[in-house]
Amino acid sequence: MLAERLRKLERSQIIERQTGPTGRTIRYQLTPAGRDLQPVLDAVGQWAATWAFTDPRSEELDADLLMVWIARHVDHAQLPAERTVVQFDLRDPTKRYWLVLEPAEVSVCLQHPGFDPHLTLSADTATMYHVYLGQTELSAGLRARTVKITGSEPLRRALTRWFTWSSFAPASRTADKRRQAAVRLHAHAASRPQRASPATTPTQAEPRSRLSLPATAALANRDPRVSPRGSNLA
Repeated sequence: MLAERLRKLERSQIIERQTGPTGRTIRYQLTPAGRDLQPVLDAVGQWAATWAFTDPRSEELDADLLMVWIARHVDHAQLPAERTVVQFDLRDPTKRYWLVLEPAEVSVCLQHPGFDPHLTLSADTATMYHVYLGQTELSAGLRARTVKITGSEPLRRALTRWFTWSSFAPASRTADKRRQAAVRLHAHAASRPQRASPATTPTQAEPRSRLSLPATAALANRDPRVSPRGSNLA
């Protein structure tokens, strides 16, 4: 599914592939046309975070895509200088992944990367969706024991600083306040007396259109420094 989405974006000249010496894809990056879409995606993403982010249904939980999103939102400046491997054990659906974290590159692996994990994070897939989207904090999940991290204490503490999560997480955290403010503004506008306006003839009426919004969950992925390693994610 993800590979097909990437190919479609590439055919539309929204993104382009960068390949290594062997011809293998090492990363995707936005084209000028893709970068020109940035303000549009930001605006739609802010709207989606306020009005459209809801609890995902079980059939909507795409753990592969979630892990790619998480990997694309790593704060490279916060990573240890040495290679660090984090094993993710997700439930419902049950999937296992490895993130190989290096300051210059982050890789998502479906198969064991050949390096022993330094940390293991265990959680429900839905819980990690909420963490990624900013609807709950990772620290809150750890306190509630819906998220469990095992490994050395220094690395466990450091891990909470390695991920920036979705670009729209701040808007998601303030969504309730934004919705309440919008409802109050609408109620205030509706209570004001309306001025009479000339009748509009059918020939003068503006045509009405309906916009088909793209899948909102994919709007937050713009960091190109992620490459698939030992997997078929791209």
